[in-house]
Amino acid sequence: MCGIVGVISKLKNGFWQQHVSLFEEMLKMDSIRGPDSTGVFGVNKSGKIDVLKGDSDGYLFTRSGDWGEWKKRMGDIYRIAIGHNRKATRGNISPENAHPFKEQNITLVHNGTIFNQKEFSAEVEVDSHAIAHALLDADASAALEKINGAFALVWFDQNQKTLNLARNKERPLCLLEYVAFWIISSEAGLPIWLN
Repeated sequence: MCGIVGVISKLKNGFWQQHVSLFEEMLKMDSIRGPDSTGVFGVNKSGKIDVLKGDSDGYLFTRSGDWGEWKKRMGDIYRIAIGHNRKATRGNISPENAHPFKEQNITLVHNGTIFNQKEFSAEVEVDSHAIAHALLDADASAALEKINGAFALVWFDQNQKTLNLARNKERPLCLLEYVAFWIISSEAGLPIWLN
């Protein structure tokens, strides 16, 4: 089991401080879904991606100096912030195997386990990383049809400048709309409780 959280701003100037704080608290609390590693990616208004990841739970991750710098950029320049808490089911626990996975124009986080990762990429250790390859090599509909296993996915395509969400019936993924922003969460009650 892994967890996905995210905040998407509707505002021209990006995030208010309360949105940044909400994202940080969701990332920490979502460690219940995945204590093995934590990672985030931010997207600015021109579609540039900024990734930070490590092999610790959300609480320790958000105490690092790198997190402090990333969080400042979130408040200053990002329009989208996506976070992931990993429960390692495939592959070693390491910063490299933490989500998000970036392959050229695709940056992805995944909750679930797939059984046919070798069909997408034989070189990667983590099944989620293989899905990033699948989305790079085919259109999304075709890639999703080929996945054998449970998934909830959030990915940004830098070529299309689109944020994409997909899930099957085996994994939760909620999208909640507020006046100034949207929230993505694997735990339906998490953003409601924190907001």
